[in-house]
Amino acid sequence: MLDSLTLESFKCFAKLDLPLRRFTLLTGLNGSGKSSLIQALAVLKQTLQSDVQAERLILNGSEATLGTFNRLVHDLTDGSRFAIGVSSGDERFLWDFEGDRQDITARIVAATVNRRRYAASEGLQFLLPRGEVTRERRAVMESIATANFLTSERPTPEAVHKLALAHPVKSIGRDGRHAVGLLHMLRDELVEKGVRHPDIQNMRLIAQVEGWMRHLFPGFRMQVVSLPDSNLVTLGIRLSDASNFHEPAHTGYGLTQLLPVIVAALVARPGEILAVENPENDLHPRGQALIGEFLCRVAATGVQILVESHSDHVLNGIRRSVKQGTIGHRDSIIHFLGASDEGGPSIDTLELDANGAIESWPLGFFDQLDRDLEYFADWES
Repeated sequence: MLDSLTLESFKCFAKLDLPLRRFTLLTGLNGSGKSSLIQALAVLKQTLQSDVQAERLILNGSEATLGTFNRLVHDLTDGSRFAIGVSSGDERFLWDFEGDRQDITARIVAATVNRRRYAASEGLQFLLPRGEVTRERRAVMESIATANFLTSERPTPEAVHKLALAHPVKSIGRDGRHAVGLLHMLRDELVEKGVRHPDIQNMRLIAQVEGWMRHLFPGFRMQVVSLPDSNLVTLGIRLSDASNFHEPAHTGYGLTQLLPVIVAALVARPGEILAVENPENDLHPRGQALIGEFLCRVAATGVQILVESHSDHVLNGIRRSVKQGTIGHRDSIIHFLGASDEGGPSIDTLELDANGAIESWPLGFFDQLDRDLEYFADWES
């Protein structure tokens, strides 16, 4: 599990050491840097995938498209370097990157392992100095390389999906486009015990995905059927046993926005990482709370979950999970990103107690309903 993310001169962050937990919620103002935090891990992932001996950071690839080098460097620096680091247990890693303004990759200058700095020119393997690759350190790199990063820009509903062997094998793609094909290929795999739906006796992936979708959309049924002599599968959905299966476009946008989240969560295994932007896309309030609870259940099995969300219902689903004991309050953390007086981002780190309560409630942190009610109370008086 990753315990922290370190950024230096990266995008809007001059210097940051952000604690991570089993479940980490990122929330706050638009443009405050929430997506940048996930993108920092995503560029490490696509670099690890590109070459185990990579000497350059891949800025544009299957997991993130960040443009040229100058787009990544903090505005108030000389624009020549930035750094990304992570920690896990007693291990700390930091990578320094340099480049010219219009470069579409960044040169890895040095890798620091537990405060000892190594020149990248001496050779890297899994982004680590060759002589410093241990089984434990390689496991940390592999957890990043196999992470699933699901953005909020998920595709419109489609009836036909390609079967493609993604890399890594369980990747659903950053927009979820491989989710249905992956569901078909892994349909008979057994789901982790802690995330099996309590009302579904069939432990296989296809049945569990349908069960959790039905948990949020009563009456939900799906058909995932391969087309003969092709690498294509079709997806049919119905919301009542009395109706026929229909193309996803005719059954509601929220269903197909949620399906990749459920698939990615149920194929994840302990020690792996799943990051989801706006899991509440097009969901009704109850569904938003339930997806917060579901992702906490996944985190409790040992999968590390990072969620970016603007939904107070998702937040309350997390709080309910803590109070119910689904996940320990020390296994969850909330980062509220706002704007500082200096113009950069400010971060309030919030802890939950055992009852799911938040002791400190910063200004602007899911308080709009209270503000509106106060406004209308004055208006009526």
